[in-house]
Amino acid sequence: MAKLNFKYGTVGFSFVDSAEECCKTYAEKGSTILFIKTTAKNKFSEAKSHESLSDANAENSAKKSKTKNKIDLQKFEDVEVVSISAETNLVELFEEKSHDKKIDVVVVEDAQLCTTIQVENLRKISENANVFCFGLKVNFDTQLFEGSKRLLEISDSVQEIKTDCRCKNKATMNAHFINGFLTFDVDEEKEGKHTYQGLCYACFKKELRRTNINNQIVKYLAIFKDMDTAGDWSSDTPMDNVILQKPFVIYDEDVKNFVQDFHEFEINNPEKMIVVPDNVQALKKISVKDQSFDYVMSLISYVIKMERIRPGMLKELIEDGTMTKWLRQIKKTISE
Repeated sequence: MAKLNFKYGTVGFSFVDSAEECCKTYAEKGSTILFIKTTAKNKFSEAKSHESLSDANAENSAKKSKTKNKIDLQKFEDVEVVSISAETNLVELFEEKSHDKKIDVVVVEDAQLCTTIQVENLRKISENANVFCFGLKVNFDTQLFEGSKRLLEISDSVQEIKTDCRCKNKATMNAHFINGFLTFDVDEEKEGKHTYQGLCYACFKKELRRTNINNQIVKYLAIFKDMDTAGDWSSDTPMDNVILQKPFVIYDEDVKNFVQDFHEFEINNPEKMIVVPDNVQALKKISVKDQSFDYVMSLISYVIKMERIRPGMLKELIEDGTMTKWLRQIKKTISE
């Protein structure tokens, strides 16, 4: 009895190759096959296995993929390859293609890109032919693709193809990176190097933390390195020769934003405590070369806290380049 089958995985599961392998298997058994390629634009539709690996392994994997024998579906007389758009009526397509000869099997690659109506078309087609759909379950924002959602709801058979995270645990998350950092931006035209990885939840959380550090903390490296002055000194107006408050610094907006972003990050990622000198000259002499992320973050946290009792400490460390060195070391630690 014919069935509607859905096989899914994360990035790293080569569903395109799996669809072609399925097609080849049935073709060699003498079945007549309609092979459907979705053409809807999507980030993951062109993500091959080697693109889903870390940069360190990408080159080796790419070399292997070149030597792998690519399946040539054109050599099978009873296989017809058809590309569809989101507007294609698959029932009408099936009836048209089966007018002269009976179609035994329909294979769909990138099935997650089908519309709800197209999946329901496939359900109808499965009354007359076995239908095998291959694709991803969720997008990079952990939301079900439209096609995958309907396939999970109405397929006769649903099979998860296990893929490995870089840590060798099971990958469950589809991660999209631009220039090495996680992104949830839906703009496919955004400049930068786009890569994809299938990750377990633990590794995904690590990458999310690393990305937050880059977006909330390291971004100030570019601002501070060209900053001549971080703010101006001010004090309350004396009244009867009595100073109401010690001199303090009115910091520039960028510095205020830095302190706010640092506090927000610190709330979710409590820093480790360290013992450091309590004067600015000694802080300037501390070498952060080869120091850990936690150590440098603790230094910055200490300075921001000390600003309350030693006004101007943050100003001096920004203006003389010390803060820039610290941020540069943080950037290094999250890029390794």
